[in-house]
Formats: sequence, structure tokens, C-alpha cells
Amino acid sequence: MDCRATLHAGSGGEEVPTVYFVDLPEHPFDLAAASEGLGVNVVGIEVPNWDDALTPWPAPPLYREQRAFGGQAQATLDRLLAKTLPCAEATFGLRPSARAIAGYSLGGLFAAWALLKTPEFAAAASMSGSLWFEGWDECCARACTPGGLTGRFAYFSVGTGEKRASSATFRRVEDRTRETVCRFQDAGAQVAFETSPGKHFDHVTDRIQKGLAALDAFFAQPCERRR
Repeated sequence: MDCRATLHAGSGGEEVPTVYFVDLPEHPFDLAAASEGLGVNVVGIEVPNWDDALTPWPAPPLYREQRAFGGQAQATLDRLLAKTLPCAEATFGLRPSARAIAGYSLGGLFAAWALLKTPEFAAAASMSGSLWFEGWDECCARACTPGGLTGRFAYFSVGTGEKRASSATFRRVEDRTRETVCRFQDAGAQVAFETSPGKHFDHVTDRIQKGLAALDAFFAQPCERRR
């Protein structure tokens, strides 16, 4: 299958909403554990070269020994919408009533950005999302127009220890996440935000599970309550 996707089926059948989770080909997250007990379907989508594929624009690296971020998120989003999602839905026999996008770290940045970029996603979950990314605050401020996210949902989380990272850029992640929450709310979205103990790579499966559960709860609401 050329769409490099894995289905973690929920209890609701083929027509319930589907959450697309941005995954790592080399070191995939434990989506099987994180998806247990959900009504929605969760599809893990393998996206290689995260530093390039998931960043919305080029930016300098966090650390001197690393290379710069490539800024190819638009091409990744275009490919997901045109090829990967239709391929996955045809392969698994899914006919989702709605779609959501979710991810961890740079995947979380991509998920939040994608919700702003396209109406194809009714919701997004950004778990420990890289909202420290250079230029994100300005992008978010421009994109979050009054009423622009009405009827949609966003979940954000961050580890309480992430603000004590060695990189000064990374240390601003909690402040940036809280600012993003406020901007999404001002744009009309339903928003959930929570913190959890630990640094960026602590309790990863638990954080993903909480984000997926929040999406599941949103889609379980009657349609009139989503507005």
C-alpha cells in the first residue's frame, strides 16, 4: 500500500469520524495502545523527514549542530489531501463523517497549522506540539480571524517540564501553547488544554491517548453542540 497507513479501528464502524495521526516511519508511536476504547477510527500516517515535511516555512535549527528546518508542510498537506487520505479510506473501507488531524511534537505543530489551513479537518489534536517554532505566533495571530474556527475543535497539551529545556527557543513552548489556545478560542473553536508532568519525551503514549480521547469526546457530541 503506497499510502503507508495503519488502521486502529474504533467501535463505531466505517462511517464514524476518522482521526489521522502523523507518525514516524523509523520510530512509530504506540498508537495501538493510545487508541484503545475509542469510538472513532485512528489511522496512523507515516511521514518521513519531519524537520522538512512538517514545518510550515524554513527556520533555523534549535541547536547549532543540527540542520535548518525545510518548511515543506504545504506540500505534505497537499499530498495528504489529494492522495494519502483517499488511499487510506479506500484501502480500509472507511467512509468518515468527519476527519481530524493529530500529532506529537512537530506532528502537533503540523496538526494545529493544518486546522488553520484547510476546512477538510473538523478538529485537531496537538500533543506537546512544537509551537515554539519560529514564526508560529505571527502565523497563528493572522490566521485566527473572528469566527474562522466556529464549529471546530482543538486540543493542546504540554509537559510541565518542557519549559526547562536547554534551548531558549524550546523553553517558550508552554507560553506559546497557552497563547495559541487563546487565539483559537477567540476564533470560535472549542478548545481543550491540559498540562502533564514531565519533559518532552515523557509519558508520550499517555499524552497521545488523552488527545485522541478528547477528539473522540468532541465527535460524540450532538452536532448542534459543536457550534
